[in-house]
Amino acid sequence: MLTYGLALSFWLFAWVYYYNRNLHSFLMTSCYLGTVLALSLYMQVGSDFFGRAHYFIVCLVWLPLVLDDLHSKSVYKGALIFAVCITVGSNFLFLGFKIEQLLRSLCLVSVVMLISKFVTLKVNRNSIGKADFYALFAFSLCLPSYALGLWVACFSLLGISHIVALGRHSETVPLIPFIWVAWSIVYVTF
Repeated sequence: MLTYGLALSFWLFAWVYYYNRNLHSFLMTSCYLGTVLALSLYMQVGSDFFGRAHYFIVCLVWLPLVLDDLHSKSVYKGALIFAVCITVGSNFLFLGFKIEQLLRSLCLVSVVMLISKFVTLKVNRNSIGKADFYALFAFSLCLPSYALGLWVACFSLLGISHIVALGRHSETVPLIPFIWVAWSIVYVTF
């Protein structure tokens, strides 16, 4: 577990440094994501090898996208497709394939797309980016069905609190970091 923690910490700090040359921004981002990572790894101490390996691989491929979304509010399409494929493959390899998980994830993404479409018609601007739908699909495959509601509530509340904290309601919000943080907490809890 210590090896996982050190490897992910180094990976996190390397990518945070790549995106944030400003010391204040570097420290804020590192503390925020590092705390979530440390708590998640600490909570996984008693879990099995497959759960830890899956968490490690998912964090490895999604941390650069989380930081890219935080920094530029967009992600590179090739990296997103790679991360989704690795997450889905890791899920099937380490946690097993169940058709009900796939259907449940597709239903969740469809419902979120419908809600997003209604909000777009009402407000006349996109509320959720296209990359967020892919992230929702990939992360929802990894969670049990009884944890999905808590996960959606967590990342929604984190996004809303980010909007309120900024005080700029018309600005776009990077949703992938909040999806990842909520997934990390809920994944290790259940």
